[in-house]
Amino acid sequence: MYDICRMKYIDWQKSPQRFKAMTGMDVETFMKLPPFFEEAHNVYLSIQEAHADLFSITQHQCHEFAHGLNEILRKALETAGYMPGQNA
Repeated sequence: MYDICRMKYIDWQKSPQRFKAMTGMDVETFMKLPPFFEEAHNVYLSIQEAHADLFSITQHQCHEFAHGLNEILRKALETAGYMPGQNA
């Protein structure tokens, strides 16, 4: 799947209009984002490692637990009518 997405991304870069349609940004702006994602990812993993250690579980178990909680929160907010609408 990763290879398919990478191929699409490379194709999009060849067409500025298509790239903007798919990402909402021009290529130059989009290319400024990776360092921010890398930093956010590193912080997330550090927090996940700390939680796993505090609760004596593996990092993978912590990851699965957090995703389960996220799904519960999403469903609760949706049921309460607090989730924003999605664009089709």
